[in-house]
Amino acid sequence: MRRLAVLLAVLLSTLPAAAGSAGGTPADLAGIKEIRIAISQVTPDASACGIDLRELQPLVSGRIVAGGLSIDPAADVTITLSILTGYDRTTGACASAPMLGAYRQVSYFDEKAGWLRSGQVVLWQRGTATTTTSPDHADAVRAAVTRLADTFLESWRSVNTGGLANR
Repeated sequence: MRRLAVLLAVLLSTLPAAAGSAGGTPADLAGIKEIRIAISQVTPDASACGIDLRELQPLVSGRIVAGGLSIDPAADVTITLSILTGYDRTTGACASAPMLGAYRQVSYFDEKAGWLRSGQVVLWQRGTATTTTSPDHADAVRAAVTRLADTFLESWRSVNTGGLANR
C-alpha cells in the first residue's frame, strides 16, 4: 500500500495549477460557444483498472453539450481529458489522476526568435485523483470526470454571465 501512496503522490505532483487571467484576454472562457473535444491516451495500467476511453469521451461530450456548449471539430478552443493511472498488482489497487483542460491556439511574435509562432494557451484547467480497488475504479474515474466537466461548465457559465474568469 505504501507503493500506491507514493504513486498517487507522484501522480498528483504532475497536475498543473489552474490558469488564472482576467476577462478579455485570449486566456479567458468569455464568449466561447463551440469547442472540440480531445482525449489523450491513457497510461498502460488503465486497462488493468477498467478505464475505457470509448466510455469517457461521450461522457465529457454529453455533459458539455447538455451544459450549453456546441461541439464543432473546427472550433478554436479544445477541451482535453487526460488520465494518468497506476496499478499495484500486489494489492489490486488503482490510482488515477484525471485532468480536464480548455486550450486555445494563439499566434504571437517571439522577439528572441524574430518571427511569428503559434502555441496553446491554457484557458482553464483542473485535476483530481482517485484510488480504489480495480473492480470499482472505472466507476470512480467516471464520477471524477463528470465532476471535472461540471466544474468546467460552472466556470464557463460564471464568466459568460458576468462572473470572474477561470474561477
